[in-house]
Amino acid sequence: MPLEVMAHLAWRGVRPDQAADAITRAVAGGATTSQLIALDASVRQDVESGVAPPEALSARTRYLTLQLQAPLGRSSADAAPQSMSASPGATRARPRKP
Repeated sequence: MPLEVMAHLAWRGVRPDQAADAITRAVAGGATTSQLIALDASVRQDVESGVAPPEALSARTRYLTLQLQAPLGRSSADAAPQSMSASPGATRARPRKP
């Protein structure tokens, strides 16, 4: 699954080395398959709303890192960004030419 998520991220416009680094760190930090799938889905949603792919990955990876570091029994789900499109400072991705 990690390789598939890396491929999806690269396909969405994240540089392959950035995608590999993010997924490697997530797996090393104990990310589950479900968490990797959620990361991929969140980045996809952000990119579709116009957030630049590297910025979307960076923000979502930071959130996943916080989840992985949270003490057991403590949920950080309330702090999860629902969409980055309304985030101040979020940059819009340039439309791709067909």
